[in-house]
Amino acid sequence: MSLPSNVEPSTPKLARYVVRSSDVLEDLKVNVMLENSDKVVWFKERFLEEEEIVEHFVHNESRRIQWTMHRPRNGWYIRIRSPAFPPGAFIPLIPPLPNSSHPPGALLFSSRTNIPPVVDALARVSTSTVHSYPPTPPPAVVVHPPTPASIQTRLEQAQGSQRPQPPPTQVTDFVLAPYVGEPVQPAQMWFFQRAYSMIRSSTAALSYSFTLSRVGMPPSSPSDAAASPLPSPADSTVSLAAPVALPPLLTFHDRTPVMMVSTVTGLIEVDQAEERLLGVDSSFWIAVALTYLEFLQEKESYLAALSD
Repeated sequence: MSLPSNVEPSTPKLARYVVRSSDVLEDLKVNVMLENSDKVVWFKERFLEEEEIVEHFVHNESRRIQWTMHRPRNGWYIRIRSPAFPPGAFIPLIPPLPNSSHPPGALLFSSRTNIPPVVDALARVSTSTVHSYPPTPPPAVVVHPPTPASIQTRLEQAQGSQRPQPPPTQVTDFVLAPYVGEPVQPAQMWFFQRAYSMIRSSTAALSYSFTLSRVGMPPSSPSDAAASPLPSPADSTVSLAAPVALPPLLTFHDRTPVMMVSTVTGLIEVDQAEERLLGVDSSFWIAVALTYLEFLQEKESYLAALSD
């Protein structure tokens, strides 16, 4: 069904952040700022420990560490931790299986999120009323005067029902994958900057653009089910639909000029409706995005360590 001519399709409301890294190799500090603003919301800086390379993702105003990212000085793993996690708990970013449908360079991770509310279909089923003739007399109504104990019980039940219940949660799978598409141009850009951006966008190998999406099963339509024959008991295998990436929760657009090698500049777009649906703080998605951005920058060394 087509939309009326005077109705435009809705577009997701996006929160936009500018990512800009420094060229100082010691700390490799990365600032995350609001678009069209110099205000730094978060920053990431690197620390070298005896066995690990640890990066702190810090809320700039409060100077509070919200997330830490860990990888070994020798070997391969990527782990994200919160100071609120119990000892030994972390969220790993892992490569997909070789025969998966995800593109090369993708990483997978799982996180606990809210479950989208589901309307109970049984609650919408209408009930029928049976009438008899002659009409049956109404049942007798017996009224008991309230007692102090019953009043207290009712008050406690009313107070308990007013307390907000936490939403149900589940472990949700996500995929980070390289993305090649139309570059997002700033509102004002000099001619040479625009030319550099066009050259960079035409060379996929130089781009660090990527998306972060939920992983779900592809929807099946009733027509497809009707057109496909039912499997016979003699069939030894059953084909299962492969998981696919849903519309992105987060997209990073690489804006780094071609001549800049040691720094990265880009734009992060976060779908605010999807973010509210999942119920996870924005800092987590930004921290994961910066972790994957660093992985793309050093992907060859990661893959070499993985093959050892």
